[in-house]
Amino acid sequence: MVDHYIMDTVTETAPGAFGLTDTQDLDTPVGANEALFPDTFIAVDKQGGDFLQAFFNMRFIVKTDDTGALKSAQLKTVGGEAVSESTVNGNAYFGTFSMSGKTIEESKLPFTPPPPPPPPEP
Repeated sequence: MVDHYIMDTVTETAPGAFGLTDTQDLDTPVGANEALFPDTFIAVDKQGGDFLQAFFNMRFIVKTDDTGALKSAQLKTVGGEAVSESTVNGNAYFGTFSMSGKTIEESKLPFTPPPPPPPPEP
């Protein structure tokens, strides 16, 4: 079985200002409520003008209810490498990084998320 995910990365690019900084379509074989996205590229604008370009392996864990509906999800990097034009405090940065995230209620977001895209065509 292969599942299709759309990963939107929203970051706080200035105090109180949030923006969609990366979007990816990811197809992956799924195990027991988890997926691994190998060698995924991301480009993210950060506060203060810093920028991250990186490759990482991401583990995506999903919890569902008895009917199979999504209850929660979390992600964690399993190794990451900042490359190319990445900066920290205005200085070039090359090296490792980690990232994690989880689902939260839309009403608790400090911004209005974009509407979901249409499902992919078969």
